[in-house]
Amino acid sequence: MPASPVFAKYAWSSIFVLLVAAGLILAACAPPTPQPTAAPTVTPSATSSLPQTPSPTAMRTMRSVFPTAQMTPFRPTQPPLAGIQQPEEVRSLLLIGTDSMSPFPGRSDAIILVFYHPRLGRASFLSIPPDTFLYIPGYTMQRLNTAYAVGGFDMVADALEYNFGVRPDDYAVAQLDDFVYFIDDIGGLEVTVVERMPSICSDIQPGRNLLTGDQVMCYLRYRDEMNELKRNLRQQEVFRLVLQRMIHGGTLARLPELYRVYSNSVESSLKLPELIRLIPFMLRLGDANHLGYFQVKAPALVTWQIPDGLKPRVFLLEQGPLARQVQAAIDFVQVPVPNSELIITLEYELTISPTPTNTRTASATPTVTETGTASVTPTVTPTPTITQTGTRTVTGTVTIVNTSTVTPSPTP
Repeated sequence: MPASPVFAKYAWSSIFVLLVAAGLILAACAPPTPQPTAAPTVTPSATSSLPQTPSPTAMRTMRSVFPTAQMTPFRPTQPPLAGIQQPEEVRSLLLIGTDSMSPFPGRSDAIILVFYHPRLGRASFLSIPPDTFLYIPGYTMQRLNTAYAVGGFDMVADALEYNFGVRPDDYAVAQLDDFVYFIDDIGGLEVTVVERMPSICSDIQPGRNLLTGDQVMCYLRYRDEMNELKRNLRQQEVFRLVLQRMIHGGTLARLPELYRVYSNSVESSLKLPELIRLIPFMLRLGDANHLGYFQVKAPALVTWQIPDGLKPRVFLLEQGPLARQVQAAIDFVQVPVPNSELIITLEYELTISPTPTNTRTASATPTVTETGTASVTPTVTPTPTITQTGTRTVTGTVTIVNTSTVTPSPTP
């Protein structure tokens, strides 16, 4: 597929997404930087001591009251999931990929909840099956992939808070055609395919492949019956590759430029100052030890057939195993790990990006001067200038002066 102007609108998200891409992709707003305050003066008395007690970690509190259903659910609803321990320092970002062409809303074919710890430089990705059948507050029992099309981010956030015990701080939504054009315009994506794809994706062979945008989309969306786990693993692999593509090579130095060009295409709550402040954090994600990948899977998922028999099967949630899987993704980002030398390399790449560019400027200035003594002085000055960002300037100047003077002799 040829490059399209749509790429000129694609956000990092998916920087975010993307960016995402996406991007990027990839981070929500950081907590405000604490302002320094004067330390209080403490004068201990001779008869008392000040015990050193660590301050408890502040945990988030989920609400207990949700909107009532507008329509009678197919089956009785479960109570809200309780017991998830998410510290205030741990942030969360919701990534959604829809199956529609922009600007129309559609079902969410990819739903990933990203937990990250800005201070420790760690992030985890929790994939949630779009066909999870759950209670959507203010709506009814329905698939999670319909919530964004019906009620936008707020309805998806309500559903996640009710059923998963966490509420995203920020979000980024990318649509099908934007993602396809993005992959094509970065020259494709090199993916290791470990299994033979079905006939619908028959041109994707096992092994190392350079996939086009359409091929990547097929690779992401295909699901064999109810095998949601394999699809989630493929989506996380593509997300990891796009993320590394954005982090390596000094690409983040172009973040302000990318944001201005792409920000009109992807719906997101992220702003440029927040992203710039998180560049050091995103560089630490270039180290594989700082990233974790998790899935909502069996035994937290139970296959169920909707009673009317006309629709395919869906997944129901078992709250006990689900709580353990969600908590594992949150706990991962709270364990500090040392930084590797790779991060030093990534920081150095930022200092030499973008690469030098060559520009050429040529100017020709002809000058003709006539004097009262019948003197003609043509002057031609071609000035080729070659400038290379660095800054190195070579200037060649050639000046040709041709002067002839005619003086009449007196007549005897």
